[in-house]
Amino acid sequence: MHDADKPARNRKRLEENSLAPWELRVGDFRIFYDIHLDDGCVLIVAVGKKIRSTLWIGDEEIKL
Repeated sequence: MHDADKPARNRKRLEENSLAPWELRVGDFRIFYDIHLDDGCVLIVAVGKKIRSTLWIGDEEIKL
């Protein structure tokens, strides 16, 4: 929850999409999450892996 709603070098707010409003980059991995400030929690929606310019979540290629 620490600074989850503040953009940084590895954390950004995404344009409107069907997955999640926030993305956190950790190496080749992408963590997509939503923030519930009222409850004080962060909900992780999906974790994917970026291979070159393609994002994979499970066996599915994702277009954002």
